[in-house]
Amino acid sequence: MGSKKNLFIFSFKMTRGRKNIKDWTRFLRVMVLTWIVCLSTYMCFYIGMDPYDRFFFKQDKPAQTIALADRYLLPSLVRKAYFDSVIIGTSTVKLLKPEQLNRQFNGRFVNLAMASATPYEQMMLLEEFLKHHPRPKYVFIALDVAWFQENPTTWNENFHFPTYLFEENLTEDFKNAFSLLNLKNSFKKLGTYLRIKPHENRFDGYECFVPPLEEYNLRKAQEHIYNQQTPMKNVGFQRSDLIDYEGNKKNFSFPQQLRLKQLLAKLPQETVKVLFLVPYHVHLQSNNINSQGARWKAFKSSYGKLALNFTNTHVIDFMIHSSMTENDEHYWDALHYTQTVAEQICDCLYQAVTLNRKEDRFTHIRSFKSTEDMQIKSD
Repeated sequence: MGSKKNLFIFSFKMTRGRKNIKDWTRFLRVMVLTWIVCLSTYMCFYIGMDPYDRFFFKQDKPAQTIALADRYLLPSLVRKAYFDSVIIGTSTVKLLKPEQLNRQFNGRFVNLAMASATPYEQMMLLEEFLKHHPRPKYVFIALDVAWFQENPTTWNENFHFPTYLFEENLTEDFKNAFSLLNLKNSFKKLGTYLRIKPHENRFDGYECFVPPLEEYNLRKAQEHIYNQQTPMKNVGFQRSDLIDYEGNKKNFSFPQQLRLKQLLAKLPQETVKVLFLVPYHVHLQSNNINSQGARWKAFKSSYGKLALNFTNTHVIDFMIHSSMTENDEHYWDALHYTQTVAEQICDCLYQAVTLNRKEDRFTHIRSFKSTEDMQIKSD
């Protein structure tokens, strides 16, 4: 009896063990299949939403876009065949409206200005733009303190730059598909399709990142401009700085200029190249003069000389003492001007480049259009 009882117990345990194994096997199969279905569903959703215009539904024509950080939005804009002209720079030129420049220059501009962009990042955008638009009509490059640094950084460490969005290979896109940011942007895109969420970015890269003019407060603006310092009026850079080719005898280095020169050399002769120094408030100019005046003058002169190397090239300096830069009401802070001034800058660019007019708000030098007659001209 004892042996039969033991045999029965052993058989029962074996049966229960086999049942447990089957249950676990079934559970694992269901779990794996569930994961496969979920991952496949999400990948189909991600590819279908295509928040960065990378997959099968690329549009060469402009369309309103969802609200994305600059570094995620701009890589898709550089590939749009619709555009034939470009603005490169930092937040100091984000307020320049492509639609205004389109009317004035008879072009199709895209504003690729990026907040706190390093010169390396700016040139990466320009290089990518030239891959897809080898014969642009106009190339506008804004020069500010980012180009002034003696030891510039390659990337801005405060912002992630998704270099994989510039690559033709989509491998990295799939690797990064499951990040929370990409998930969020995919649902943003879905919201626009369902009309739950409006389009938030213009198709041409323009972004009004400052408050509406109706909310402008002069007292607050002056607090930002002067930062509790004593105002120093009428001490800005003078008009002669840009054409002072002798300048300071010190050997100043501007390493960012090398790559810019290489990219300008790739542009066809008929492309109009415009380098312009942005209009800092005169108080900030005064601080610059007091701290590193000689280097700033050499910086300006170096770009005047750079124009000698290329045809159809303009250098326009708004960073001078003028009616534009000395008026506190023109600025939100010492770096960023108002929307009204942005319109004035577009007008000044048009007057200098197309009409070749003189103006008290800028200094302008240019090279001639033909290689044979290449030389500098001062207005």
